[in-house]
Amino acid sequence: MYHVCYNILMHKGVEFVMFPHNTLSMIEEIGGQNAVKVFQILSSNKDITDEQIAEIAGLKMNMVRKVLYKLNESQLAAYRRGRDPETGWFVYLWFLHQEKLEILIQRRQKAVLRVLQQRFDFESQNAFYMCENKCQQFVFQDAFEVSFTCPTCGSLLVQIDNGKLLKALEGKIAQLSKIIKDFETREF
Repeated sequence: MYHVCYNILMHKGVEFVMFPHNTLSMIEEIGGQNAVKVFQILSSNKDITDEQIAEIAGLKMNMVRKVLYKLNESQLAAYRRGRDPETGWFVYLWFLHQEKLEILIQRRQKAVLRVLQQRFDFESQNAFYMCENKCQQFVFQDAFEVSFTCPTCGSLLVQIDNGKLLKALEGKIAQLSKIIKDFETREF
């Protein structure tokens, strides 16, 4: 289940929603903990070489390159190729695609919204039952099949009130819907 936590970030004079923890979690999903280090370095440096990233992050070059390629596949990082004037060798200058990060974050927000709406629909369309020991929660059909008796402890299953959860889900859905709408209708 997703934990929704929001902070507002100013970027290019425009407010947009960032998930500080969730953004880093998203980056970690893409390339592991090392990706978080590389991402943070890229976010504060434009046009930086993989060698410089490796030095700053304290990582081996092959690890940095793996992470950079994964970030590139996700369209979060890109590079420009040029020649080193001293050696004549090709150098790759890496940078973040901030606008792609915003799109990725917005996709994540929409995915979270879908999950919240599905959960709200499920919670509002079902009656739930639980024993006094809170062993397990049952929907009506499952509680009926076990004769409203908890199979774990043998206690009577009683209907539980999920009104607070529905109200909380409704609030989060409204909040996230507004954030997404504001993001989509913002002016540049």
